[in-house]
Amino acid sequence: MAQDPKNILPPNIPIPKTLLLFMDGFTAKSEEEAKKIFEQALKSISCNGKLTKLNLQDGYNLFRKINPQDDLERVWCAQFIVGHLLGTHSLSLASPKDKRIGLKLLKAADDAMERLGKKQKGVANAC
Repeated sequence: MAQDPKNILPPNIPIPKTLLLFMDGFTAKSEEEAKKIFEQALKSISCNGKLTKLNLQDGYNLFRKINPQDDLERVWCAQFIVGHLLGTHSLSLASPKDKRIGLKLLKAADDAMERLGKKQKGVANAC
């Protein structure tokens, strides 16, 4: 039996629950359902409730503009969104340690988006 091209992730690699929430939002049937899933996913990374309505709207706009085509792309998109939101939050904190963590999160988010771009352009060895 041929493998579904939309599900190309190996079954033995666990995906963190937070990323699964964002991934579910990409396949929502309606805009309202997608927004509800995104809000729930955002609450799971809320940084003690410090993500604001602006984070919600900016993150949601970004979330809806990305158009992943399969599970691997959805994982990379979810990694990008989570890394970007948490990275920018960490950079806003005063501690140098938090700023270093923020930069690492933004680098990870950038790497995920770069892999996604390469895969969508058909570049070999995008992973």
